[in-house]
Amino acid sequence: MVGYGENGSVIGPQNLPTGSVASGVWSLGEVAEAQRDSIWPNPTLGHWTFLGDPTKASGQPMSIYSEGGLYQTAAQAAAGNNEWLVLGRVTDTAGVTGSALAVINGLRINGNAPSSGTISFNKGSWWSLSDGINLQDVGSVIAEDASGNLYIQYSGYVGSTYNPPRFFSRVIKLNSSLAEQVAYSYKNSPTVNEGLQKGIFTFMNNDLISMANAYEAQAFGTIKIVKAVNKHSTSTMQEGGQGYHVEGAGQSNTSQIFAQHVLTNTGAISGQTANGAIQNYDDTYGSMRPQIQLVQLTWDGSNLSYNTTMDFTLYSNSTGGTDYYLSDMETEGNDMFVAGYGAATSIVSGNKYFSGFCKYTWGDSSGTVDFYVMKLQTGGKNENFIVSGLCLDYANNALYAHGTAPNIGAANTGLSSLWIAKLNLDSTSKKPTSLAWINSYCNESYGAYAKQGRNGLKLTANNTITSFGWTQNQASASYAPAVISLITVPTDGSAVGGSGTVGSSSVTSHDISSYVLYQTVSLSTNVSLIANSGATNMNVRNGTLIADADAQGTSNYTTLTPDPSEYISGGV
Repeated sequence: MVGYGENGSVIGPQNLPTGSVASGVWSLGEVAEAQRDSIWPNPTLGHWTFLGDPTKASGQPMSIYSEGGLYQTAAQAAAGNNEWLVLGRVTDTAGVTGSALAVINGLRINGNAPSSGTISFNKGSWWSLSDGINLQDVGSVIAEDASGNLYIQYSGYVGSTYNPPRFFSRVIKLNSSLAEQVAYSYKNSPTVNEGLQKGIFTFMNNDLISMANAYEAQAFGTIKIVKAVNKHSTSTMQEGGQGYHVEGAGQSNTSQIFAQHVLTNTGAISGQTANGAIQNYDDTYGSMRPQIQLVQLTWDGSNLSYNTTMDFTLYSNSTGGTDYYLSDMETEGNDMFVAGYGAATSIVSGNKYFSGFCKYTWGDSSGTVDFYVMKLQTGGKNENFIVSGLCLDYANNALYAHGTAPNIGAANTGLSSLWIAKLNLDSTSKKPTSLAWINSYCNESYGAYAKQGRNGLKLTANNTITSFGWTQNQASASYAPAVISLITVPTDGSAVGGSGTVGSSSVTSHDISSYVLYQTVSLSTNVSLIANSGATNMNVRNGTLIADADAQGTSNYTTLTPDPSEYISGGV
């Protein structure tokens, strides 16, 4: 009798299966044995999509980066066809000075099947006044009203240098068909050290509210960066003369604010409230120490207020480093989840970046704030580990995260890879108590990077989650364009241990849980994360720093050339 795994006695010549092919006729016992030995070609569970212009044979393809975000409009969600809107930044494009905002529609992220659809609308937005655009925010650059109109904000630098920081803010309105309705440019006033960047939009009390970094001149030629908050007209996109400044003490650099999950707060304050997290370079706990500020802003239609009683500062006193940088935040009601990263002395050797997670409920004391740490410092690894974004699933008690780490498990270990993880939440306290799974996804030819901030990690169809980032793919012997990277995997973490190809790139996936420490901050060697409540180092001032830009420049909202309508997918 012929034994299992030989395929010699059923039909045809003797044959052995591999991880990619199993030709011939097989008994159920042979299949089971091959699956046990991990040599049976099981169905692909995860899919990796390159979006951009990855394989154009003639001419120089453009590069497209992932600073924008992955969005699903209300109409797309209602249609139920898994279609998403993609924003990115494109370079190397004919007719565009510097870079442009790409608005790409028609891509379907199908969950357990490869991406599909026809990219039917693909426009680029830029203006002649700017030498390039800037989408390097970690807030929400896009907002949608009840009629399906979209409001997008980005910035562009004027002139050939970044010093002085002459940034203008660009705001555009698109209708539900993604046709441009109006565009407007802003700069801050006074003109000394003018700058306006990292603008985001949100709706508060049915009003369109803009939040942007503004450069404010100080004594002795110095500048201070404050958060300029302004109401905008939804018909003209002009600011309505109602402006406020959110700022810290001293030479505080208040940047990267989130405004998320606008809600009617029934607790300490009333009205329409936005939970926020700010990257704050405040000198309260040290000279220009990077830290994270948690805030609540309320807008009643005519006045904005800042709740100083809920002023929370998250900072690091770690051995080997005190920097703590904001990556992302998620909220559910009054619960806030904040992700950041900083450096500390490794438990192995040297200073390495760790990822920190904070769970806080508004109104709680500082002693009830929970910190958790993830480090790539075990199983023979001692590497930097940076979290980039969060996605919250309260219904299933899960918090997902993604970020960037070395190419663990890949053949080319000298590159960066993208990782995705699931954290289990306690069903009552909602604390992220344990690490359910963590996998890395590697491009064997080029580094792969997660998008930092909002809209980089999204729950998608058929119990999957999609990570939004960027990588590269070889299109010719002389040029490897950047492409948007979309990695879609099951939420149970089962897409692991596979390999495939996307274009000319080999891609692999690996379980890296044996190399990652997940623990409370109290158990984490050399890492100290602290919450300070009731600090009076933030305030709100009336008045506006934003003025209409005198020179609007020429607006462009046209089809990109070459059209980045190509996308390719492969299993991983």
